Amino acid sequence: MKRREFHKAGTLFFTAVGAGRLGFSFVPGESFDDGPYKNTIAFRKPPRIIKEEEDGFLWADAADFQNYGGWALDTQFAGFMGSSYLIAHGTGTPVNDAVLEIPDVTAGRYRIWVRSKNWIPEYSPGRFTLSVNGQDCESQFGVQSSAGWSWEDGGEHQLPEGKTVLFLKDLTGYYGRCSSVILTRDLKYKPPAGLEAFRRERARLSGVSDVPESAGKYDVVVVGAGTAGCCAAIASARMGAKTVLISDRPVVGGNASIELGVPVQGAAKFHEHAREGGIIEEAGRMAAVKDSVILTRPFADLIAAEPGLTVVENMFLEGVEKDRGGKIKAALARDTLTGARRQFAGKIFVDTTGDSWLGYHAGAEHRLGREARDEYSESLAPDIADNITMSGCLRGPHESFQRCIFYRTVKTGAPQSYTAPEWVYDLPEFPVFSHGRGHPDKLESFAKNGIWWIEYPGTTDDLNDPEGARDELLRINFSFWNHMKNIWPERGRLAEFRLDYVPFSNAKRETRRLIGDYVLNQNDCVADRHFEDAIGHAGWMLDIHATKGIFSTTGPFDSHQKIPVCEIPYRCLYSRNIENLMMAGRNISVTHYALGTVRVQGQTSLTGQAAGTAAALACLNGTTPRAIYEKHIGQLQQTLLKEDQFIPKVLNCDSQDLARTASVRASGSAPNCAPENVINGIARPWPGESNIWRSAAGEALPQWIELTLQEPAEISMVQCAFDTDLSVPLPNQRCSCPKGCVRNYFIEVYADGQWKTVARETGNFQRFRRHSFSPVIAEKVRLVAESVQDVSQAIVHEIRIYKNNRPAVLWEEPI
Repeated sequence: MKRREFHKAGTLFFTAVGAGRLGFSFVPGESFDDGPYKNTIAFRKPPRIIKEEEDGFLWADAADFQNYGGWALDTQFAGFMGSSYLIAHGTGTPVNDAVLEIPDVTAGRYRIWVRSKNWIPEYSPGRFTLSVNGQDCESQFGVQSSAGWSWEDGGEHQLPEGKTVLFLKDLTGYYGRCSSVILTRDLKYKPPAGLEAFRRERARLSGVSDVPESAGKYDVVVVGAGTAGCCAAIASARMGAKTVLISDRPVVGGNASIELGVPVQGAAKFHEHAREGGIIEEAGRMAAVKDSVILTRPFADLIAAEPGLTVVENMFLEGVEKDRGGKIKAALARDTLTGARRQFAGKIFVDTTGDSWLGYHAGAEHRLGREARDEYSESLAPDIADNITMSGCLRGPHESFQRCIFYRTVKTGAPQSYTAPEWVYDLPEFPVFSHGRGHPDKLESFAKNGIWWIEYPGTTDDLNDPEGARDELLRINFSFWNHMKNIWPERGRLAEFRLDYVPFSNAKRETRRLIGDYVLNQNDCVADRHFEDAIGHAGWMLDIHATKGIFSTTGPFDSHQKIPVCEIPYRCLYSRNIENLMMAGRNISVTHYALGTVRVQGQTSLTGQAAGTAAALACLNGTTPRAIYEKHIGQLQQTLLKEDQFIPKVLNCDSQDLARTASVRASGSAPNCAPENVINGIARPWPGESNIWRSAAGEALPQWIELTLQEPAEISMVQCAFDTDLSVPLPNQRCSCPKGCVRNYFIEVYADGQWKTVARETGNFQRFRRHSFSPVIAEKVRLVAESVQDVSQAIVHEIRIYKNNRPAVLWEEPI
């Protein structure tokens, strides 16, 4: 239980609450082997007894309610509005009451204040009231005329000595929201306005200190736990760096988590043998064994296996501390549930927040929106630069918890009318969802299940007003359902369907990007420009969504241009002006149009692994991220290759790999699949060459491949790369093991005139395997394949042999 804060961490998923709705919950524990959804408890704030921390005042966060009823806990925007809150998560039918029992109230006359938000001031869709000991307040909340969060007067109430019970009573089923309640005997008191004033008052009246507490010192601090952040933190820890991963969510995985469930796509969607490899391959294969694309559990398992990696969840970044030279000294974060603050000191900081908040607070140079055409001579760019970015989309869990959905409808067996709320939009006469994809069967499926292009216009500010952007997606989703249910010419197909569940989490695609020593642009990607500092590849198309979102009349894309497999340079992964700041994910140093190919999670993951590896190398070498480029780029590239990250045009030239100078033979070989291929420096079929050993057709198992060392040497580690069909995108590998993967095998060494087995594996489903064993003076190493998934020929992409199992190459002193 050390290293992970399991009272707030674990695998998040969703249980039924209220009338068929879904709420957050998670599995605590060190292992996920007890079945996917056992031992669930509600995702909630740790229990707190409401009492007078200041004489005459009782402060309760809505998250303190003991029973959330049909309301759901939302912590997405705590950094912008000051706390978590409860949201009435319905589809037009009021949800069940949330209940708070205050056990020990001093008798007296109290004024009640409720902090709420009217999320569409013109229509007040999220109205609710508060009941005190069974008596409703005269006021309704969520009806204020101003935008934003504010305190509303709930009137005076005479409370008896002892227990008081509050009920949050939803009146509409349309996302009413409450963050906090104050009961005070000071009848003239009025809560202060403004975010910072709210935080100070919350600390004063709730008894939670606002002074940051030291959370320790680390070599590498990674902020943001999406695929990029998870890969960065795991890579850093595997290098031996003391690492902390800070997440503002209750689970890891970001857009690929059980909250949002966006499948990990990448270059393999359009190119043969182009799946990314490395940590994301490892995690993706673990998910596929469970017939899932969700990466929360795989990442949690990989993280738990690293003793040097600490994970802190439900902490949003709110600032940094810097030294006089401008370097970051510490990241400052606040608990989204309790409001407590913590300080994380470090040497190298990696911004994987997606929105670049770490870089922003540090004063890093950054960019938002589209560059002008003349800046990088990009043919797709507009004449004049602007702040237009791609929309996110609403995502949430399917009932099976193995995947996520856009929204859910239910077939009832009887005609269902739908009266749309007055705040829905009228969609265009020829909307995006009919352009180029107007087959009724497709549109019927989109109407029933939602689709990725239910988006807001690119002028929506989802960086500085993420709650407003999410709310815009809510309006648009209901507008889409209204259009398909009531206006679509084929609406009879939907006659028996009703809208049952609309998620409230925004899976973002684009906001702020940090500027590095190089800015990757459209031309680099289209021309497959070679970079001497390449750390990985891209190959997803230049995928930029329509600037008007669902209101587009010309189609869902601004750009959908196919490109070759291209390279991503390391110089895009560190800040141009903050010496110890790196970045990975969708916020790296690229133009808006180059982002179209590097923003998908196959690529964000490999930039994460590269950044985490480079951060650890910077610590190990006592230098800066820029100096890794200037003096140690070969070290970085060879380390990445050793950890199975593919870099086009970069071959294995690790002098510590004893296999490189070995002679190789095998029990038999298929044409063009010679055993020597396993040491040719390319660990996959690329480009146009097999680069693999495949045993002879018709040869009976077991089959073997043998490496004879140039001279007897002490060895203690052998690593292998097997075939997991790198031409198939990860979301399409929904099986326990890919065809052709070596399942059962053993490794033996020839020493003192006899063969000795040093490693054995059964039921393998991974591409990359590393085996450590007690040191032995060996003459030969043999890999023996005993079974292969669905075929009879063994396939091996690479074999490496090392004297020791140190995590990387080319340095002398440990950290």
